[in-house]
Amino acid sequence: MKVSSFFWNVRGLGNHKPVEMLISLLKLHKPLLVFLAEPMVPYIDAFEVIFKSVNMHLVATSPIVNKAAKLWCLSVPNLVRNFLVNEQFISVTCHLHDKCFSFAGVYGATTYVARRVLWRDLSSFIGSWCIMGDFNVVLSADDCKGGVAPNQVSCNEFLDWINTNDLSCMPFTGTCYTWCNGRRGLHRIHRKLDRALCNEVCLDEWDSCTYQVLVKNCYDHSPILTSLASNSLKKVSNFRFFSMWLQDASCMKLIRDSWANKGLLLGLQQTLETASMSDIDGLLY
Repeated sequence: MKVSSFFWNVRGLGNHKPVEMLISLLKLHKPLLVFLAEPMVPYIDAFEVIFKSVNMHLVATSPIVNKAAKLWCLSVPNLVRNFLVNEQFISVTCHLHDKCFSFAGVYGATTYVARRVLWRDLSSFIGSWCIMGDFNVVLSADDCKGGVAPNQVSCNEFLDWINTNDLSCMPFTGTCYTWCNGRRGLHRIHRKLDRALCNEVCLDEWDSCTYQVLVKNCYDHSPILTSLASNSLKKVSNFRFFSMWLQDASCMKLIRDSWANKGLLLGLQQTLETASMSDIDGLLY
């Protein structure tokens, strides 16, 4: 099973060119879930018709500010069971083939003080979570090319939020920088503002958690496409023996008792009896 989701800070859907680009990307990649930041126009009936052509319908928008929402969420039918709307994110809980998972699309505030509300409200994840979007902040100077150095307080608070919630930056393909100011020469600036993260449960439940940075063409931001994939076979965890277990006085008795039960550990016994010491040393931590 594969679940794809799409995020793009489109910077305006007020004319036909970005709309045509968006629809062509959705037809090509066929995501199940779509987040759009900064559409800069109200969601009118015409968009409902356009998105219906790619089997998408509106799930929710962020609160209306200056006649337009800053974030839209769309999905294929019967995917989203419930959602939560915030000024800086929309989160959804999805069900597909008896599997439950959650996504959040983020459009972070442009100041680190305002982003503290995002770090506070988007936290304490339960279950499988993937968080994607334009965070409007970088993790370090490595995410920057050109311009001034990033604010260290801003970077640290972003990293603290990631660590506190046991999130991981998902591996990606494509360009490292997702935003460009469009200027030339020494005034040209690149930043990695858009990314995807997931929690430990997501990594455990899916065999592959990755995202792709798509070509941005003439736009400020690159779209990103996440992919959560699992095969039909149950994922089996590798066996590991931790040396610290030997410090427990009951450890050897437990091993002897278990070893005597041929039905439970016959396969392990046969493996160990034929293994070399170098093989066994590789299992010890």
